[in-house]
Amino acid sequence: MLKYFIVPIFLLLAGCATTGTEITNTNNRITTPTYFITIPAKRGWKMQKNTTDPNVTYVEKNIGSNNYIMRLSINWVEQDYMKSWTAKQVADNYRNGEQANMIVKGVMTGMYTLKDVKMDKKKVGNKLFYTMDYTTVKNDLEQKASLYLYFPKKRNIGTFFVSLYSEASLSNKPLSRSFKNEFLETLNSLEMK
Repeated sequence: MLKYFIVPIFLLLAGCATTGTEITNTNNRITTPTYFITIPAKRGWKMQKNTTDPNVTYVEKNIGSNNYIMRLSINWVEQDYMKSWTAKQVADNYRNGEQANMIVKGVMTGMYTLKDVKMDKKKVGNKLFYTMDYTTVKNDLEQKASLYLYFPKKRNIGTFFVSLYSEASLSNKPLSRSFKNEFLETLNSLEMK
């Protein structure tokens, strides 16, 4: 069994400053029990403290009414029969599960609409990521998100890296810019333990 999370994250977009610790040159190298990663320093990202899971890194920035999030974590393959699957099989299972969860718990309940879902694979540096891009819309809020999955092994998978980048805006105030390049810069620094 894989642990899924419902990906849409609708936040209050009131233009207020994000709480948390600002990412600087002295704290941008993140060490967790399962990975190392470097967040771009002095670019407005703030780290949110996660007291329940030491393998989750959550950073956020707000610019006006726009909200940007990077969520980085680990997922475990717990079912023995799935451990023999290829990275692509596990990635497909995970992405299809995420999409199904969003449809059942978000679309079918009227919480939001889901559109432009696209699954692919992309290289970031020398690492291959399985991706899922999509957009969710709730009333006057629009969120564009990208899910990136990295598998340190091609078979006999016990753990894999799960990362999400999202950018949300009010429909009447579209995003002034994207910071996806900073997300990709972060992913390029990933080192699994």
